[in-house]
Amino acid sequence: MATGMAHSPEHIAMVAVLAGGAGLMPDLDHPDASPARAFGPIGRLGAKAIGTGAGGHRKGTHNLWALIGIAVLAWFLWYSPMGRAIFTGAILCMAIWTIAPSSFLTKMWRHLISWGAGAALGYWFYAHNISHTVFLLVICWGYAAHLLADTLTRGGVRWAWPFGPRITVPLAGTTGTAREAMVAWMIIIISLAFIVVMAR
Repeated sequence: MATGMAHSPEHIAMVAVLAGGAGLMPDLDHPDASPARAFGPIGRLGAKAIGTGAGGHRKGTHNLWALIGIAVLAWFLWYSPMGRAIFTGAILCMAIWTIAPSSFLTKMWRHLISWGAGAALGYWFYAHNISHTVFLLVICWGYAAHLLADTLTRGGVRWAWPFGPRITVPLAGTTGTAREAMVAWMIIIISLAFIVVMAR
């Protein structure tokens, strides 16, 4: 972590948004999910290819092996400022697209805002050499939080895919319900507390 940034609100906000973006990555296996739509037609085509290679939704990208793969990727990308900038910029673009209000913003403006913000935030991570440990743990926590949230729905997750059973603890009910939203917010609050502790 860069000297003098350990207690910076700016730093904590940046890693919080980064964790949120990482939490969207498992859904890159679905062309209609927010992460794919953030990149327009190219994102949808990419998501279709990922989904095909992953065996469908909630399979190849929703398991322990995918989480380990993301950890390895984040580990190596930290050593490359440009690679880190592109990686973080892309996942932060997904996060901004997801939270950008669609009720009064056209699709074009949502794209412009998310791409511009993603590029700016990617540059921030290029210019600021944050702790290797914080970078790795925040990416992994965001990804793992998504898998945990899906485990709490009726659809569940096969953590050892393609082996083992689908694990489900249906506290959140089905995807898209108010109960799922409530559980998701609980995970977000816990995640923010974790991030604040990690960033200090």
